[in-house]
Amino acid sequence: MVNNQNTDVYVAYLGDEDGSQTMFATLTAFYKLSTDDLDTWGSQTAYSSFPDDDYRAISSGRSVGNAGGRWMPAFFDDDRNDFSVQDGNDVEIAAAGGAADPIPDRITQIDLAVQHASLY
Repeated sequence: MVNNQNTDVYVAYLGDEDGSQTMFATLTAFYKLSTDDLDTWGSQTAYSSFPDDDYRAISSGRSVGNAGGRWMPAFFDDDRNDFSVQDGNDVEIAAAGGAADPIPDRITQIDLAVQHASLY
């Protein structure tokens, strides 16, 4: 995701960068941040607080503009056949000149399904 206010780039991915997790068996969702036009990347940060699971996909928004917002990747859990988000681990992107607008405490499965369906 690109923060259009300062060109910070966030990348979400599945699996520990050290290779210790097994694809489609024991994965955690992580993200990294680059603040210098992709020249270097910060340390990986665990995004999912759930136990490692057989997550199959991860997806997130593409950009945040002057209004700010929150970056909340969604990841697919094959066991539950469900998308999950971690609203407690989301990343707040402040609006130009202020704090980001508050979001609902919980995004429902229906909200995610509608959003996902609109992508196709």
